[in-house]
Amino acid sequence: MNKDFIKMKKFRTRFSKLVLILLIIGWIFGKPKYQVGGLGGEIVDVIGLILCTTATLGRIWCAFYISGFKNRKVVSDGPYSMSRNPLYLYSLLGAIGIGLVTDTISVLAFVIVAFAIYYPFVIIGEEKKLEVVLGQEYLDYKKSVPRFFPKFSLLKQPKEYVVKPKVFFKDLKDCTMFLITFNAIILINALKNSGIIPTFFNIY
Repeated sequence: MNKDFIKMKKFRTRFSKLVLILLIIGWIFGKPKYQVGGLGGEIVDVIGLILCTTATLGRIWCAFYISGFKNRKVVSDGPYSMSRNPLYLYSLLGAIGIGLVTDTISVLAFVIVAFAIYYPFVIIGEEKKLEVVLGQEYLDYKKSVPRFFPKFSLLKQPKEYVVKPKVFFKDLKDCTMFLITFNAIILINALKNSGIIPTFFNIY
């Protein structure tokens, strides 16, 4: 991996974090221009909760199979039998759920566009690395399993599977981030609506 690639990767990561922080600050102190109220708002929140819950359970499922084995062997059971990148798929669902519960078009659009622009490069970069590290076994896996969207007919669940508890439980904290964020947004929305957190401008 050359130095220019590493520098570009670091710049992209820092820039993404900066944009995300500014977006969060803007959302906290901004009032949604087209906030959905009443039953419609409740439905949007429920959909957001379903997506965040699905993302959390899905990421736990992925962690069960991949924790301790990533970049060391081809994991082709469970969610990885249907998609080569199920972790990113569940992350996308969770991110959309978070975007919905913010009641803003801009945050939801940013999440989708940012994912569509950023993660393909991440996935392609990881694939090139795995081709070198894991060789022909990964190339065969790559040919038979879709890159992103799952093919459910390929699902393969072994009767027994070796799990590394220490690594698995360490990864669990990342799995819960969507539900934690969801509840934090619900709380902040309540504080904004009650006037405890002031809003200074409209956001779309």
